[in-house]
Amino acid sequence: VWQIHYTPTGKREKDLSKVGMIFADEPIKGIMHTAMAGNSRFRIPPHDPAYKVEATRTIRRDATIYSFTPHMHVRGKSMDFFLQYPDGRESHVCSIPKYDFNWQQDYKLVEPLKVPGGTKVHVVAYFDNSEGNPYNPDPSVEVTWGEQTHEEMLLGGYFLTFDDES
Repeated sequence: VWQIHYTPTGKREKDLSKVGMIFADEPIKGIMHTAMAGNSRFRIPPHDPAYKVEATRTIRRDATIYSFTPHMHVRGKSMDFFLQYPDGRESHVCSIPKYDFNWQQDYKLVEPLKVPGGTKVHVVAYFDNSEGNPYNPDPSVEVTWGEQTHEEMLLGGYFLTFDDES
């Protein structure tokens, strides 16, 4: 999956995006899925330096998680991923303490993580809508979900395979 957000600039622009592919030498062992814990129902108050937004999504079948991918826009400050297991345990599995819109990355786990069906991916994110955020286009406005960079998003992505597909 390759998703690109374009922001209008008022003039003709040239897309310089490129993609490279590596083809497998052996038959694949499973299908990699992308999933998102997202929240589109938030309103970040003006001048708030640390507004908390959360999202949760349940993994319904036994699976293996390989990586986490945070997505916010220019007011994004930090994002943490937690797993809430069906037995009540919770594990903090990924922390991005200084999110940077210009360096969106996929955070690969050193060892893939097996999780039972019913595990919840819980995402906690903070947004900085203050004057102290040098990337903030206007700290005096309330900010809601939107596709444009001056709006915000909260998407906690993760890549996984399902054990019953191998």
